[in-house]
Amino acid sequence: MLKISNHTRGFLITFIGVLVITPDALLFRLVNTDLWTMAFLRGSLMPVGLFLIFLGYYRKRTLQLILNIGSAGIVVALLSLCSNMGFVTALTYTTVAKTLIILACIPMFTGLFSWFFLKEKLNLAGILTLVVSFTGVCIVVGDNASSTALNKGLVGDLAALLTALCWAAIFTYLRRHKEVNMIPAIGLGWIALALVSLPFAQPFSLNTTQLSAALLMGLIVLPVSFSLIAIGPRYLPAPEVSLLLLLETALGPLWVWLVIHEQPGTNTLIGGTIVVISIAAYSVSQLVTMKRTVKLETSHS
Repeated sequence: MLKISNHTRGFLITFIGVLVITPDALLFRLVNTDLWTMAFLRGSLMPVGLFLIFLGYYRKRTLQLILNIGSAGIVVALLSLCSNMGFVTALTYTTVAKTLIILACIPMFTGLFSWFFLKEKLNLAGILTLVVSFTGVCIVVGDNASSTALNKGLVGDLAALLTALCWAAIFTYLRRHKEVNMIPAIGLGWIALALVSLPFAQPFSLNTTQLSAALLMGLIVLPVSFSLIAIGPRYLPAPEVSLLLLLETALGPLWVWLVIHEQPGTNTLIGGTIVVISIAAYSVSQLVTMKRTVKLETSHS
């Protein structure tokens, strides 16, 4: 039987997870419904798929793990609710490319929050990357922000930024409570999304094509990708995870462009290039530093 290292296992799990999530934005567009109905569909379907995967993996421990989230889990659930609502709002009012480029900054915001709240060291390279990547985000948002009136595009861009900040807060909170499995708490946030949007949603207005896309998105793409991406980083360094997550930034808008011809604007391409290159360069530099550290420790032992 072929044996693979933990690093290779982590890479493959994370890579497959990111690959599975890349059609999410395309499916969102194919469902093509209003904000509240979309929020309800994602919030009601995703927890079902996630629970089935969770039950299959943990079996008899499932209920106990759900009960173990405690008060910290409630905070994570609220952040999950805000991030999910922000994502739906972003894709409803702005382009897929803009949304995913802004979300690519999550690792940088996480580093900033970890430095501020957990007192973890943020090196010069991290600070420079944060400044450069946020500059790229400002360029992406620039088209809408230049308008004198608050338009839907700007609302979408700001919602994407809120989503990124919420996910950064979630990851920071998870680092503080490493001893607790918070996947049930994040799932609880999705359920809260369904409950909040239910009074305004019209799920029975969908046709067969829309419903098929919604089921594929909510029952397979979201829970499978989320589960794999949550497992992969256990075996893979954070900088390498950040590099793999950039695949969604690149492929997500590509699928939408190929299928429904949604094209990013010039500012989005320029700002997106700045964001992707800066985060990729930072991740590579961190990996090189980690490998040098391991070599030094090995040579001294």
